[in-house]
Amino acid sequence: MDFIKQEEVHEPGIPSNVPPFPWDEEDTRFTMLFREFGGLPIETGTTVDIALRTLRRFDELIVPFERKINHSDDGLSAWRENHKKAVDLNIVGLPGYPQLRTCHRGIPTWNDKAWENRYSYLVEQRRKIIDKRLTQIGIKKPARERFFRQEPEQPRRAILAHDSSGRLRSIKLRCDWWQPVDVLLRRFARQFHGRSDEIAYKFWNPSPGLLWEDATDELRILKPRRTS
Repeated sequence: MDFIKQEEVHEPGIPSNVPPFPWDEEDTRFTMLFREFGGLPIETGTTVDIALRTLRRFDELIVPFERKINHSDDGLSAWRENHKKAVDLNIVGLPGYPQLRTCHRGIPTWNDKAWENRYSYLVEQRRKIIDKRLTQIGIKKPARERFFRQEPEQPRRAILAHDSSGRLRSIKLRCDWWQPVDVLLRRFARQFHGRSDEIAYKFWNPSPGLLWEDATDELRILKPRRTS
């Protein structure tokens, strides 16, 4: 399970005596990114159906969150400070995991890196699910690498991943990495000459019981069409 301890109890809603600050119901929904997230981690015995449900949840949260923070580290930092204030004001609860706040000698201290680490992890998991599913339906590596477009995203020092040596490095994001998967699939399908509906269907509808560890989805594999 993706949690460590129980979340703190809180009373929902902004107290009437709190001075206005930039926080609304959408921000409260975004806090779901920084707490236990069902469906993770994706393991070898996980069904592809569960992985794709997790991907849908990523799109429901990460896509609007990226717009909210204006695709920037500064935006993430500003939102993090508002999240802290919302916790301090008892508007939202402090999650059990990730550990956003620690206590040293009885003094509570915010762990700023916890937000970055958690968001980086979710962004990387989303990318891996997409790449794996494209692989399973027969999309070759050169085409998969173009899925998010070739142009690089502006460097994001706050979105990191472990490389093969175990060191943290910035993820090499492509400019459209945050776009909804359905939007990316429609654009991607153009190179398959009008097979948008077919590709989307195969992507989102795995064979029953297909596991994450399975290399291909035989019933959903994309096959070239014959041309006369």
